[in-house]
Amino acid sequence: MPEHIWRPDKIYIDEAVADEKRVRQILARVPDVPKEATSEVKELTRRAASKENAFTEGKRALLLTRHKGKFLSVCPAFTDSAVCCTYRTINIVLGCNFDCSYCFLQAYLNNPLTTFYVNVEDMFSELRSLFDSNPEKTFRFGTGEFTDSVSLDHILGINQELIAFFAQYPNAVLELKTKSARVDSLLDLDHRGRTIIAWSVNTKFIQRTEEHKTATIEERIGAAKKCVETGYRVAFHFDPLILHEGWETGYRETVRLMREEINPESIAWISYGSLRFLSPLKQEAQKRFPATPIFSGEFVKGFDGKMRYFAPLRTRLYQTIHRYVQESFPLVTPYICMEPEHVWEKSLGLSDISSAWLTDTLDISAKALNGKE
Repeated sequence: MPEHIWRPDKIYIDEAVADEKRVRQILARVPDVPKEATSEVKELTRRAASKENAFTEGKRALLLTRHKGKFLSVCPAFTDSAVCCTYRTINIVLGCNFDCSYCFLQAYLNNPLTTFYVNVEDMFSELRSLFDSNPEKTFRFGTGEFTDSVSLDHILGINQELIAFFAQYPNAVLELKTKSARVDSLLDLDHRGRTIIAWSVNTKFIQRTEEHKTATIEERIGAAKKCVETGYRVAFHFDPLILHEGWETGYRETVRLMREEINPESIAWISYGSLRFLSPLKQEAQKRFPATPIFSGEFVKGFDGKMRYFAPLRTRLYQTIHRYVQESFPLVTPYICMEPEHVWEKSLGLSDISSAWLTDTLDISAKALNGKE
């Protein structure tokens, strides 16, 4: 099945932002989509959340409104119990057009509507203040905590502005993480080496059966090749690693495809993370995807309350994927997401590591990208 090209069935417009230029630009891209103005955003989202198929229905609607809080935050994975890279997030979009069976948003969002916060200038003001106040510090930001960073941009149109903004700051790197192959609008931009385009990758089987509406693994790697050919660095995230029949062969095949198409010198980093979820997600996911088998294994509650494979199984997953990656990309920086030090040591053979060490390691990789002026 080809990648799903998102187009909302309806657009809700907060009356407080109805006259803003950015709203008019978005509406002009989909002139024939029905629109409805509202002065009661909270009531609108409450009604949307009360529907029986709220999460599925919410993917088909777009809400344009104003964000009244802070746009920037530190990755919520940060904890003293696990090694963390101090990644930071820009929360400007809520919701995703793709439909992965394991998506945590199914049991997380109170607002099911795909939501774009149009007061982008406030976001840039936050970033500008942070970067200008800390010129000696390196910042790694991403926009993909609550959305796919690329797949909605043909309507929202924010990535070109973000890339141009980050190009001005030698102490900052933007990572756009995606399961999409629709990168053509990004290829000719003057990013100055300060934007990384990153792909979540898995086995072909998991993509076909669990990552619904996404680009195929071959298409993602092909899109990464396009980006490399136009001067971008790229990254890959094997996350979530999922145990299934033939997983060793499947992950080896994905790494092989990457090696055939991508120059190792163009890869900023590769991460690993095993399937993990809060207990409410299992019930919601199995309701929406009754055929999925991925939650039927044996899981144990971890340090952060999330369910994970038993440590020996996770270690085997990480050891296996790391061996494949090291065989093909021995000089690329690898890291594990949301795991304690003892898992790192057993999986990657690294000891005496810490969040500060990982942060510095990735910051050095990020600084190596900033050679274009």
